[in-house]
Amino acid sequence: MITDFVEEKGQVLIDNEEDNGNKSGPILISLHTNAELIIEGEIVAAPLDDTLVGRSADVWTGGVIAKSYPPQTKALKMVIH
Repeated sequence: MITDFVEEKGQVLIDNEEDNGNKSGPILISLHTNAELIIEGEIVAAPLDDTLVGRSADVWTGGVIAKSYPPQTKALKMVIH
């Protein structure tokens, strides 16, 4: 679930909960330069914004996660439901 938007960094804060109910904590996600953003089944070229707060998202990352709190990474693909 997207719980916040950080405008100055263009990031969304996702409170991650897996299908089995396990929570891995919040993570800040921004879009990679070549990322694919799909909102309600349509590929969009718009940046992340505060209208996404409260929606669920599936995110694919490149595997690099900054060891900050909360951790930060870039999405290669993000599907917003």
